[in-house]
Amino acid sequence: MFTPHALLAKQIAPGSSKQFAITSIYGGCDSCNVSGNYERDAKTPTLADDDLSGTALFRLDVTPFKIMWPKTTNTDGADYWTGHTFGGGLFASVHYTFPIELGIAPTVVQWLGPVYVAASYEFAFGRYYGKYADNGINFDDTRHLITGAFNVGGGSMLFMNHHGYGFGMHGGMRQFHLVSAGCTTKKDDDDTHTVGSPQCPVEDKQYHLQDWMFYYGIDFIGYTSLPLLIESGSRNHGGYTISIESGIRTDDQRLMYWAIQWSILL
Repeated sequence: MFTPHALLAKQIAPGSSKQFAITSIYGGCDSCNVSGNYERDAKTPTLADDDLSGTALFRLDVTPFKIMWPKTTNTDGADYWTGHTFGGGLFASVHYTFPIELGIAPTVVQWLGPVYVAASYEFAFGRYYGKYADNGINFDDTRHLITGAFNVGGGSMLFMNHHGYGFGMHGGMRQFHLVSAGCTTKKDDDDTHTVGSPQCPVEDKQYHLQDWMFYYGIDFIGYTSLPLLIESGSRNHGGYTISIESGIRTDDQRLMYWAIQWSILL
C-alpha cells in the first residue's frame, strides 16, 4: 500500500520521518484447479474449481531509509498545511510476515497537484508451511520460495488544516501471490474433512499462484503539522493512516483479496 509513503511525501506533517505499518491480508481463488479433478456431471471434460485461500494475519513494515523532495525548511510548523504541490520521495521499506517471510521494497511516490502516482518492487524470501484439512498449520511440511511483486498505483488525499483529519482513495495494479506448502489429513483425530474437499483439494500438493490484479481502497488519515510541545525543542509532528483495500480479477481465474493496514508516522 502506498498511502503512508504518499502522506510522508506530501509532508503534511513536516517533521515526520519514520513510518511503521501493521497489515492483515486475506486472499483466495475460487476457480483455480490444483487437484487435477474434473467435474463429475459435466457433459464435456471440465476441470473442477478448487476453493483456495491464504492469510497473512500479521505483517510489519518499517521504513528506515528515505529521500524526500523538496526539502522542508520549517520543521517547527508548516507554513502551508496543504503540503507540497509537487512533493515526492524515494523509500526503502523492510517487512516481516508471520511465521517467516522477510522482504525489502523500494518505493517511489510523486505528487502532481491533488493526485499522486507511485510504484514499488517487493522482493521477499519466505518459509511457508503446509496445512491440515481443517486449516490447522502443519509445521512438518515446509516450502522455501523467493518471490517478487511489482506494484503501480495512484490516489488522492483531502486534508483539513494544520491539525486534523483527512480522507483518501487509491487504486492500481499489482502482482498477487498465493502459496501453499501442501495439504494433509490428520491421522490422530476424527476430522471429517478428506482429500478432495475444498479445504484440502489434493494431498501433499504444493502450488504457487501468481497473477496481475486490479486493486482499490479507501484511506482514513489523522495528522498534525504543529509542534505539540514547542518548549521541548522537539518537532513532535506525526500522523496515522488506516487503509482498507480490495483486489479482484474476474476472468477465467477469479482471484481476490482483502487487506487492512494501520500505519503510524513519527
